[in-house]
Amino acid sequence: MVDANAVKERTAKKGAGRPRASSNVASHKHCKICSINIDVKSDPRICKSADCIAKNEKNQKNDKMMRIMFFVFFAAVVAPIFLSLLGYGGG
Repeated sequence: MVDANAVKERTAKKGAGRPRASSNVASHKHCKICSINIDVKSDPRICKSADCIAKNEKNQKNDKMMRIMFFVFFAAVVAPIFLSLLGYGGG
């Protein structure tokens, strides 16, 4: 049988010697494109660089196209199966 209190005590002792990272580093985010530090409140999560803004817009367009293509492919595969189950099909 596992003693939960003993496990908690051992894990508390192990972490006591290490300094906390959050005490030394101010809270921040990183740009999705170039990974530099940016403000925590920035949305979308990119810096003000024109290069990053252009790349982010391109990525958003590509993501939107991929979602559309996924739904078209899904409909093309599922629609014939669904119609055949309803009785509209060859057979």
